Parts: sequence; structure tokens; C-alpha cells
Amino acid sequence: MPRLRRPFPFLRIVLVAIASDQVLKLWAREHLLPCGGKLPGLLLCLSQNRGIAFGLFRERGFLLGLFGLAVLAAGTALFLRSAGHAPSDEEARKRKSTTMPSSEARTSSFLPGLALLWGGALGNVADRLLFGAVTDYLRIPLPFHLFGGSLSLNLADGWIILGALLLFTMHLRFLRN
Repeated sequence: MPRLRRPFPFLRIVLVAIASDQVLKLWAREHLLPCGGKLPGLLLCLSQNRGIAFGLFRERGFLLGLFGLAVLAAGTALFLRSAGHAPSDEEARKRKSTTMPSSEARTSSFLPGLALLWGGALGNVADRLLFGAVTDYLRIPLPFHLFGGSLSLNLADGWIILGALLLFTMHLRFLRN
């Protein structure tokens, strides 16, 4: 399994994601009222989500949140293990092949997405541990009544979505090679 040669950029992204999420949640808890200010197409509404995404499974949100963290840990371990099966940088240079990226190139390309997933997940886990629920403050009205007609989100959710999109994009890029 490849080691992270320089884990600090990965850890830096994780810590910035957690810190920025927690700062905005602190601001929201101190300054927002339920359904307070408005932004174009958005509402700033303080809410506490005891469930998981979209308020589902409220009575089991904490356990499912921990389960999600375990799945993320397992997925990260599997990714790092599978990245070890790609040719090393030296082997790739010897073959002069661009069809299969080296394990180091592949691992470093996916790390920002993984770091954002970890940062977002840990930001929401911190809320669950400290407050018993995740603080949401951004409400997006939906044109239909799924999820009660709106989505309630926070920056951690945004980091998770961005991380997943980065991983998906990188995966497609490597599939094309």
C-alpha cells in the first residue's frame, strides 16, 4: 500500500475544511434565527439536523453518521491499496507509457477530493458529538415537495459534495487514460 509521501497538504485541506465549517456554524448559532435573512434563491435559516442527509433517520442519525465515517475510512483504505497496484513512477518512465498513471500520480490526484470528504464528514461528526445534532443554516427552496420542499445544508455538506465531484471527475479522467 502506498504511503502518503507528504501527508501535510492532505491534512491541511482536512483541517481548513473542518475549521471553516465550524466557524460558519458558530456564526450561524450566534446570529441566525430560524428562517432569518434571505439571499437570492436561498434562505439563511438556523436548524439542527439529528438525522443524516436531508433529515432522514432522525432517531438513528448519530449511529448512521459513525457508520458513514467507517465507510469513508474503508473506502480510503481500499483506494490507497488499489493505488499501490499501479506502476511506480520509475516503472512508468521505463515503459514510457501514459496509459496507466503511476501510483504516486494517481494517489496525489485523488487526495484533494478525499481530503474534502474527510473534512466535511469530520465537521459534521464534531457537531454530533458536541451538540447532538448537525447545525444547518443554508436552506435552498425546491420547486417540488421532496424533502419538505427545501434542502438544509452547511459548509461541511458543500465540502462533501465538492470532494465527491472531484473524485468522480478524477476517476473519469483516469478511465479515459
